[in-house]
Amino acid sequence: RGPNAPDRLKDGAFEQWKGAPTSERLRHWTLIAGEANSTLVSRGDATDGPREAAGTSIGYARIERSGAGTHPSLLLQRIPDLDVLSGTLVTLGLWARGTPGARLCVYFYQQFVHPDGPRQGTAATSIELEETWRHHRYTVTLPEAPPEPRGAGHHTEVVFLLEAAPGESRLELAGVTLDPGQVDF
Repeated sequence: RGPNAPDRLKDGAFEQWKGAPTSERLRHWTLIAGEANSTLVSRGDATDGPREAAGTSIGYARIERSGAGTHPSLLLQRIPDLDVLSGTLVTLGLWARGTPGARLCVYFYQQFVHPDGPRQGTAATSIELEETWRHHRYTVTLPEAPPEPRGAGHHTEVVFLLEAAPGESRLELAGVTLDPGQVDF
């Protein structure tokens, strides 16, 4: 149980892609486009990515919205088995940049995959994007997941939500990590 359990977050470095170069998709992540004009464009060039402590640049994923829309775009990953993170204090680390002023919301959502299952997750944190890479940490305790009702495939989602905007917008993510929660005093 906890973020170090076997089925935790996968490929937070955005290195695993599938498909031909013209139709690449992230392997462990799902894009839910707010409108048809929202597209996961590609993996970013590591030379333009944020720098790790050792000075090495890392690759990233890019979502671009090519026009105005009224619905957000989401990039999410499903972590199997609600009990893996239920009631656990976790810290989600990430590098982000994008269209200045665009807003990225980050949260966890528990999917019970059952019509009578509760609708619960964590409160979202909102990040105002900038042109330069910034590192962010989101520490939160996930709600306890009741044992019933649950359907097959229940899971916890790590969600990155790019809010709808009046024009074009871009989000770039890198170095996403899920670790045991740590509260700094």
